[in-house]
Amino acid sequence: MPASLRAGAVAGRGRLLCGKGSGNEKDDVVRYRACTHQHLKWPKWLTWGVAALAALVLVGWLLVGNTVGTEFSPDLFCHRSFDQLDFMGWKLTPRRTEKWRTPLDEYLHTHGFVPPSSVEQPRWHVIRSVRPGIPRLTATTYSGGEAYWKCVALGCRTEGNELWIRWSEERPDCAKRFWPHVVALARQGRYTDIYDLGGVLGVESVSELEEILGEKTSESKESTR
Repeated sequence: MPASLRAGAVAGRGRLLCGKGSGNEKDDVVRYRACTHQHLKWPKWLTWGVAALAALVLVGWLLVGNTVGTEFSPDLFCHRSFDQLDFMGWKLTPRRTEKWRTPLDEYLHTHGFVPPSSVEQPRWHVIRSVRPGIPRLTATTYSGGEAYWKCVALGCRTEGNELWIRWSEERPDCAKRFWPHVVALARQGRYTDIYDLGGVLGVESVSELEEILGEKTSESKESTR
């Protein structure tokens, strides 16, 4: 662009922003350039506002996470998965849930080992929840509940289900005695007692099973005194 046209463009913007000139083109161009720069410069409050907004977005991105987990209902004797978006432990979105049964849950319901619960509102106990951490800043957070020990003993989506189902099918008399006892323990929230019954898998007879259950019941009573 020719110098005269550039000067004219500067003068035009200057008159618009700074008012009428003195009549001296060179002086007016210099004055208009300074005046135009002053008008077009961002105010400090806007600069700080943009910086604060960017910092807030960054902190939100780092601290907002999706917490997922699994729960168990002793009343329904089934499981459910959940996930929710939260910010430093504060729930931001409604919890989404999906119920499901393990093969062992299905087996116990099919064979009538899970009687109806007397509780009107089914209880849900956390097995495990996971919240991803911030890469290179914080570790992934794992938290478990008492129901976790039921999963360790009986299996949750693992081969443990198959072992217990096979044992129950091979020893139906033992299964009729054992599973109602397990359901009762779960509904009392005594998941660690269920965990202690893992050795029942080696039991061959009802008499042997009764002996183990009697011993565990006595130990449980002793520990609660």
